[in-house]
Amino acid sequence: MSTWKHALRALAKSPALVIVSVLTLALGIGATTAIFSVVDAVVLRPLPFPDGERLVQLGDKRANTSDFGTSWSWPNFVSVKEQTRTLGGVATYTSNQASLTLGGEARKVDVTIASADLFTVLGQAPFLGRGFAPDEDQPGKNNVVVLAHSYWKGELGADRNILGQKLVVNGVPRTVIGVMPEGFTFPLQSEEPKLYLPYPEGPLDLELRKERNAHFTWVVGRLAEGRTVTEAAAELETIRQRLAGEFPDALKNRTFQVKQLHEFLIRDVRSGLLVLLGAVAFVLLIACTNVANLLLARASVRQREIAIRLALGASRGRIMWDVLVESLILSLVGCGAGVLLAMWGVDALRGMVPSEIGSIRPLVVDLRMLAFAVAVAAATGLAFGLIPAAQALKAQAGEALQQAAARGGASRTRLRSTLVAAEISLAMLLLVGAGLLLRTFANLQNVNPGFDPNHLTVATVSLPQATYPDDKQWVSYFQRLEQQIATIPGAETAIALPAPLTGSNMGFTISFVGRPPPKPGERVATGFRAASSTLFATLRVPLKRGRLFTAAEEDPTQPAVLVVSEAFVKKFYPDEDPIGKKVIVGYGEPKEREIIGVVGDIKERGLTEDSTPMAYAPYSHTPLPFLSVLARSSAPQGAAVRAAIQAVDKNVPVDIRPMEDYMRDLVAQQRLVMVLLMIFAGVALMLAVVGVYGVVSYGVTQRTQELSVRAALGARPAQLVGLIVRHGLWLALGGVVVGAAGAVALSFVISGMLFGVGRTDPLTYASVAALLVGVTVVASFLPARRAARLDPMAVLRTE
Repeated sequence: MSTWKHALRALAKSPALVIVSVLTLALGIGATTAIFSVVDAVVLRPLPFPDGERLVQLGDKRANTSDFGTSWSWPNFVSVKEQTRTLGGVATYTSNQASLTLGGEARKVDVTIASADLFTVLGQAPFLGRGFAPDEDQPGKNNVVVLAHSYWKGELGADRNILGQKLVVNGVPRTVIGVMPEGFTFPLQSEEPKLYLPYPEGPLDLELRKERNAHFTWVVGRLAEGRTVTEAAAELETIRQRLAGEFPDALKNRTFQVKQLHEFLIRDVRSGLLVLLGAVAFVLLIACTNVANLLLARASVRQREIAIRLALGASRGRIMWDVLVESLILSLVGCGAGVLLAMWGVDALRGMVPSEIGSIRPLVVDLRMLAFAVAVAAATGLAFGLIPAAQALKAQAGEALQQAAARGGASRTRLRSTLVAAEISLAMLLLVGAGLLLRTFANLQNVNPGFDPNHLTVATVSLPQATYPDDKQWVSYFQRLEQQIATIPGAETAIALPAPLTGSNMGFTISFVGRPPPKPGERVATGFRAASSTLFATLRVPLKRGRLFTAAEEDPTQPAVLVVSEAFVKKFYPDEDPIGKKVIVGYGEPKEREIIGVVGDIKERGLTEDSTPMAYAPYSHTPLPFLSVLARSSAPQGAAVRAAIQAVDKNVPVDIRPMEDYMRDLVAQQRLVMVLLMIFAGVALMLAVVGVYGVVSYGVTQRTQELSVRAALGARPAQLVGLIVRHGLWLALGGVVVGAAGAVALSFVISGMLFGVGRTDPLTYASVAALLVGVTVVASFLPARRAARLDPMAVLRTE
C-alpha cells in the first residue's frame, strides 16, 4: 500500500503533468470505448435469437450481378421450403405499413407480414399467447395478429386480457393471438414493427403468390443441426437447377444464395466500423505516446532523486515498480474520465449511427463496455509506463549525484523524438483517410441524381386491400387523390409508383413487338414506374426527344403509351429511334405500349450506381394499391399533403418524409465514417502538435548552454531559430514519409467507401503532408523564439 501512497504523493507534486496526462488519456480511452461499444453491439455479439449463428438469409438474384438478391417470389420460396434438407426451417417476410383503427381513429403503424413459421424459424416463443398456426398464412384463415411487446405495453397498457380481442387492421377485424417478448423485433434493419400479420394481406398478394417472376418478399432460414452454410448453398443451387429445367423463364439466369443472417445484416457497415475502431486505436496509441513523453521528461527531472534512492540501497525493481504504479494511477484516473466521455459519445452515436446499425442491438453503456475500458486503461498504463520505467533502470547513482546527466539526456531526447515522429506518422495516416472520405462525400454531394430533390416532399400511401380490393377501386382512389392534391396552394404535385431513391424499385420483363420472341430463360427486364402526367415537371426530369404523355392519356380507355429513359434506349435501342416502337411490359394481361418519348436518366438504386433502364406509364394503365405523392414547394408541404390524403380517405395510412432525408440516407455510412474519422484525425493532429512542442521545448532546455555559447560566439537569433526549427522539421518529414506508406495500406481497407477519388490521390496526400509540416514548424518556432531571446551571459554565469 505504501507504494501507491508514495506514487500519489509523487504525482501530487506535478499537478500540471497529471491534468494533461489524464485529459489526454481520457480522450483516447473514451473514444476507443465508445466506438468499441458500437462494434461490440453490431459486429461482435451474436444475434438476439436462440442459436442465432444458425440463422441464414436466402438470396435470389440475377446471374452475373454482384448484389445479394434479397427479393424472392412466393413459388420459389415454397419450392425451397419443400425440397431443402440442409435448412431446418424457412420463412418469408416483408415490412409494410398498415392502417390500425382504434376508437374510431385510424393511424399508420409499421407491420411485419410473414409466413406462419417465422417465429418458429427464429426460435422465439411469444411472451403471451401463441404464434401463427401452420395454416394461418392461407386465404380465409389469416385474420389474426401478434403484437410487439413495446406496442402492447405502451399503447395498450400491458393488458393481459388482450388475447382474443379484435383489432381492426386495414379495415379487417383481426383476433389478437399473442404478444412477443420484450426486445424482440424482426426484421432487424427496419423501424420496429408494432404488429405481425400472416400472409396473405389482400387480393393482390394472392395474385402475386402465383407468379414465379414476381419478387416481393424476403426469406430467412435456420440451418439444420450439424449443417453448414456451404452445404446449404450447394443444395440451393441444386434446387435452382432442378426448377430451371421446369421454369426456364423464371430461373434459368438466376442464382440462389445463402449467407449467415448476422453477416448479411452488417454487410454494409462492417468495414466502416472496423476502420473506426482501428482509427481510435491509433488515437489511443498517440495518447499513450504523449503521456510517455511527459513521463520521460519528468524522469529526467527526477534523475537525481532516483540516483539518491539507488545510492541509499533501493533496488532497481522497486524503482521500476514505483514508476509503473504512477503510470497505472494516471491511466485509471484517465479511465474514469474516459468512461464519462464514452457515455456521452454513445449518446451522440445514437443520433449519428444509421438506423440499420443501431437497430441490431441497442447502444448502451453496460458491464462489457466498462470491463473493456478498464482493460484498455491497464494496458495503456503499462504501455506508456514501461519506457520511463526502463529508463529509470539505466540511472547511475554516481553520475547523477555528480550532475553528469548529459550523457543520458541525449538518449532520452532521441527516444522522445522517435516517439513524436511516430505520432506524426499516425496522424498522417488518419488525416489521409479522413481527407479521402471528405473528398468522397463532396463528390457524392455533387452527383446529379437526374432530378431536383430540393424542396420535395414524398408521401407513401398503401391502400387497405379489404377496402380497395381491385384495380378499378385503385384507379378511382388515384383519380380522386390527384384532383385533391392539385388543390394544394403554391405546390407542384405528382403521383408516382415508386418514388425515386426511396429504396423501393419495381421491374417487369419486357418483350418487343416485331422482334423474335426471346428463348426460354433469356427474357430481359426493365425498371418500371407508374405515374401521373405531372411527374416529369415536378421532378424536373428533362425531355430528350419525342413528347410526354398527357393528362388525357391517363384515362385507362385511351391507347397505352410509354415514356422511356436514355438508359433504356441505350440498352434496347442502341442503333434505332425508339419513338413509335411498341413493347409489352407490365403485369397482368399483355398490353402493347407505344414509346412516345425519351427522358433523362434517374439514379434509381443509389448515387454511386449507374442509371438503370426505366419505363414510365400512366398510373391508370398499370394500377397497384400503393403509390407515392410528390409535392414541390419552397415551403414545407408535409401537413398539406397529409390533409389532402386524409380528405380522400382518412383510413388510408401515409408516411411522409422530405426527399432530403432519403438523400441523406444514401450517404449515411460515408458521412458517419468521415465525421468520426475527421474528429479522430483532429485529435491525433492536436496531440502530435503537443508532442512536437514538448520535444522541442525539452530539447531547448537541454541545449540552453550550447545555444548560449553559439549566441556568445556571434550566432544571430534567426540562425538559432532555424537550428531548432530544423529539428522539428526533420521529425515532421520522417513521420510524413512513414505515415504516407501506412495511409496507402489504409486506403485499400476503405476503398469500398471511396467514390470519385483514387486511393493514392496526390492532392489529398500533399495537402495533409503540407498541413503536418506546417503545424510542426509552428509548434517548433514557439520554443525556438523563446530560446533566441535568452541572454547568453546570464545563462553562462548561471552554468
